[in-house]
Formats: sequence, C-alpha cells, structure tokens
Amino acid sequence: MNPESYSPGNHLSRDLGEIRREILKLDLEILELLHERLQLAEEAGERKRQEGKQLRDEDREEELLRILTGHTENEELVEGVWRQIFDY
Repeated sequence: MNPESYSPGNHLSRDLGEIRREILKLDLEILELLHERLQLAEEAGERKRQEGKQLRDEDREEELLRILTGHTENEELVEGVWRQIFDY
C-alpha cells in the first residue's frame, strides 16, 4: 500500500478477498527475493570455500542485523526473520 494514499477510513472499504490477494502477492515477491538471496549466499559460500575462508561470518551477520534493524520499527521481527535466514 502506498503510504501517501492511506487514509484512516480507506482501509475499511476494501474487501477481505482483496486484502488477501495483496498479501499473497507480497508473499510471492518475498519468496522470489528469498530465492535470489539464497543463490547469492550459495555463490558467496562457494567463493569462501575456494579461498579457504570460514563459511559463517558472525561479525558480518551482526553488521547486517544492525543495518536492517536501523531501518525498521519492529526490530524483534527483523532480527528473528534474519536469524532464521542466516541459520538456513
């Protein structure tokens, strides 16, 4: 939803089916981005193996979490989701 077009009563005029379709659309976009991220992480892992580096870089993970949580009001959600991604 475009924040500029939001008005307090506007969301009440949308039907549940429409809301669910928007959520599904976003979920599919998130899934596509997760697949892209996984491919890049696998590529980075292969590069690390070639260079004899440790696959898991906890300092880098913490740096990413600091960056990402700095861009949200829901730090717990971001940290929880990204820790799951890192652990995959």
